[in-house]
Amino acid sequence: CNKKLTSSNSESQSQSPTPAPLTQSDASIRQLSSLEHDEVKTLTAVYDLICFLIHSGENFLNQFCDAIEILGVKELFVNFINAVRTNDGYVKLSCSILAVLNCALRELPENAEIIEQVVFHDNVDLIQMLKHGDSILRHRTCMLLRILARFSCLALQKHWNNEIKESLESLLEDRNLEVKTEAQCALDEFKYLSFIAAETAC
Repeated sequence: CNKKLTSSNSESQSQSPTPAPLTQSDASIRQLSSLEHDEVKTLTAVYDLICFLIHSGENFLNQFCDAIEILGVKELFVNFINAVRTNDGYVKLSCSILAVLNCALRELPENAEIIEQVVFHDNVDLIQMLKHGDSILRHRTCMLLRILARFSCLALQKHWNNEIKESLESLLEDRNLEVKTEAQCALDEFKYLSFIAAETAC
C-alpha cells in the first residue's frame, strides 16, 4: 500500500510542471505611496516589535540579520528610510528601521556589510536625515554615524564628505538635548579616524 502511494505520488510529481522561480516583478511590493495611513501604522508597529525583540536577546538578532540576507529585503529598508523625504507619515517607521540597524551593527559588527548596503545606498540621504524636523530621526541618524565610525570606518571613509561633519556640528546647537549629546558623541568618535584626523591637520 505504501509502495503504491509512493509510486502514485512520484507519477503525479513528474507530470506536474516545475514552478518557475519568483522574480523581483513576481514578488513586487506595492509602492509605499499607495499605502493607507492604517497600513503604515501597522508596518510601524511590526518594526517596533522587531526592534523590541532584537534588543531583548542576541538569538533573535542573529536570526533577523540572516533573514535580511536570505529574503533580500535590504532594498525594502532603503525604501522605508527614503520615504521620509516626501512623506512625514513614514518618520516613525524610518526611526524604527534605524533603531534596528543601529542595534544590529553595534551588537553584531560581523554583519556590517548588510547594514552598509542599506545606509550608504544612493537613495538614502543621511544629510537630510540629520536636518530633518523630527528629533528622534536626527538622534538616531547621529547614533548611526557614531556606530559606523566605530565598526564600519572603511565604508564611512568611502562615503565621507565635509557636509556630514558640518551637519553634525550644527546639531551641537540643537534645541533637543539628546540630539545635541549624540552629535557630540559622534564627532568625538570621528576624532579616532585617521582620514578625518588628516583632514583636520591640513
